[in-house]
Amino acid sequence: MKKLILAVIALIITIGVASAQQYMYVWKTDGSHVKYQVEELDSVGFYAPTYTLSVTTEGEGTITGAGSYKIDEVATLTATAASGYTFSQWSDGSTDNPREITMLKDWTLTAVFTETGGVGGIGVFSVSATKQVTFSKGNLQYQASTNTWRFAEHQYDYIGEANMNISATYSGWIDLFGWGTGNAPTKTSTSNSDYSSFIDWGMNPISNSGNEAGLWRTLSKDEWVYLFHGRANYDKLFGMGKVAGVNGVILLPDNWEYVKPSGVSFWPSVAEGFTWSSSYYMCSGCDRYADNTYTASQWQKMEDAGAVFLPAAGYRNGTSVLSTGSYGYYWSSTQDDSNYAYILSFGTSNLYPQGHDRRSRGFSVRLVQVLMN
Repeated sequence: MKKLILAVIALIITIGVASAQQYMYVWKTDGSHVKYQVEELDSVGFYAPTYTLSVTTEGEGTITGAGSYKIDEVATLTATAASGYTFSQWSDGSTDNPREITMLKDWTLTAVFTETGGVGGIGVFSVSATKQVTFSKGNLQYQASTNTWRFAEHQYDYIGEANMNISATYSGWIDLFGWGTGNAPTKTSTSNSDYSSFIDWGMNPISNSGNEAGLWRTLSKDEWVYLFHGRANYDKLFGMGKVAGVNGVILLPDNWEYVKPSGVSFWPSVAEGFTWSSSYYMCSGCDRYADNTYTASQWQKMEDAGAVFLPAAGYRNGTSVLSTGSYGYYWSSTQDDSNYAYILSFGTSNLYPQGHDRRSRGFSVRLVQVLMN
């Protein structure tokens, strides 16, 4: 009790004559004492401990809010992902961003940023129990006169009826290809026997995505099926919709719950009435394209978070182009029989992840990169 009284007296004297006495002393229960400078006193004359908030990053991004804080101060951490990455979580499992922390101790945290794709890739999607891929930024396109491959500038871009100009010397661009025509993209034969083996389009250099051969490949039939009816929360991670006035299918990445952007909404088509019937989704007399509608600027927010859009680009039969804007057909790498190969196909009221069609038909191609085996 005597020591406590002495400590209080020392505190009062220190505050009263701060210019003359620069220290205060506090005795501890073991008989020792601690000396504090007057400048370290808070506004009511008590010592306020200072704690440190330290941060590191995993992946690419920056953090603001680290530093030193007095006890009970609230620090605000904000994680900002670099281009090609998205914020996933803090090292202690919290996904709050911004995140407020009441400083009662020293903290050390790591912000985990996840890569949203490979070279020019978008999103991270499970296509089997052990494999993830990222999608190309748009449908594959080819210019015969320069032998150049590229990805469409926007995910909702498609060429449509201009595909009827397909030829070995055509100087425009085409984006509807017969099955496996990675080495013969301008083939127009309607005989399925002329498409007997699969040559992946991804074997070619893509001019606006690394320009290196072999970076990309085509999904198999089983991978398309797993994407729409196998991965965790598959029924919540796809929907039909309209982007910048174009009908198509929307795919959300595996980690959508953690990266979904504010200010835009998404409605899974299964929740809106799509039902699984043995091997495909369907609804009777419905318009699933009406489930989601985005302007180009709204879609950019979705794409920045890893969402993929597959436009309904129609199909080509020889040099005739049909169903543009209404139906979408995307090749798999899997042959069905001597005349058919498997495809993803969809329309206003159905989606077949394991449909099949004639190998001579010209369908869209969306390539992927494998991220994990």
